[in-house]
Amino acid sequence: MFLVSSVKNPYSQVISMIGSSPALVNAVLALAACHCAHSATGFPLYTFRRGRVQPLAPQKQILFPTTSNHTSGVSQSDLLNQYLILKHNALRHLSEALADSDDRYQSGTLATILLLALLELLESGAGFWNVHIEGAKTLLEDGAKYGIDSHAPLIKAMIDELILSRLECDAGGEVDGIAGVGCPTVIIMAIDLVSSQRRASIEAVLENSDLPIQSLYSTLRQIQTFDIHSWATSVVACPSLKITSISPKDLAHVGAIWKLAAEIYVSRLLYNLVEDADLLLPLVDVLRYEYSALGAEHCLVNGLAWPTFIAGASSSTSEQRVWALEVLERIWEGTMCANVKNAPLVLERLWKKQDIAREKSGCNDPGAWDWITELSSLEDRWIFL
Repeated sequence: MFLVSSVKNPYSQVISMIGSSPALVNAVLALAACHCAHSATGFPLYTFRRGRVQPLAPQKQILFPTTSNHTSGVSQSDLLNQYLILKHNALRHLSEALADSDDRYQSGTLATILLLALLELLESGAGFWNVHIEGAKTLLEDGAKYGIDSHAPLIKAMIDELILSRLECDAGGEVDGIAGVGCPTVIIMAIDLVSSQRRASIEAVLENSDLPIQSLYSTLRQIQTFDIHSWATSVVACPSLKITSISPKDLAHVGAIWKLAAEIYVSRLLYNLVEDADLLLPLVDVLRYEYSALGAEHCLVNGLAWPTFIAGASSSTSEQRVWALEVLERIWEGTMCANVKNAPLVLERLWKKQDIAREKSGCNDPGAWDWITELSSLEDRWIFL
């Protein structure tokens, strides 16, 4: 999602590819149908219940206005069926394109794969989104080997956007960056790096090799010392980004929210390795203050699903839990992305485990609750952007 308007928004160029790709046509229509169904019903087509992603299609009539000032009724089941037909057509045409050596590396094919990843986010937030992204990256790399790089920068930008995109500008010799969801590029890169370091630490444990502890400490210091206010001022002033509707003050609040969430995430990972209690600072309420300073109705709140989820997962009080649920509901109303609607269901599973652990131990030690490991133990791969 691009909540910060920019000339570098890759999705603005996708429409020009539609004529050459039936797979892309159906993928775009499937995205529209999914968003339409969510807007009409107020519920996601698929929801997370009893440990599984399941279709939600009660027999209720939805009324749509027509051009003759009348309304036309359609059931939620019909909406689901229309959506599934479009998604099936997109997958079928994509399969045909991948089987054709001429179409396999075309930009329309690659864009279709990435729109299907976006569709998984809109549909539920779980499923095969990561498979789609890795598949597109592999095709892009293979195409480069054969000298096929049609729209390669655009496809790379779409991949970056799905993994929290980076928009950069060169201002006075220094590079400042902002993601489409309002996050500083430095923080995005730190989150990506830490995720890689986390995988490396798991492999190191399995192979009895050195853990990347010092690297994690270095990344944490980089996050903590990042100057949010200077970043916000320089980004808003950057002429190539053309950010005119957001003030440096509001952008600083958004950047601070991402910074604090990243610090909570990295600190927890480090604590799991070194068990240093000084790492577990009570930052959730500080993060909540930044939300209140920004304002609940600000458009950039719609891009704060990940920080909200992190704050909710690491919360230690019932007040913090209630707050996280309220913010996620606000983001659902603003985006109609089912990943945000399903995020509270995942949090409730984590909180239930936390409450059981507290009851067994008889104490409320924040170090005892390893929410990252508990989240990793869930069956589905979730994307909370």
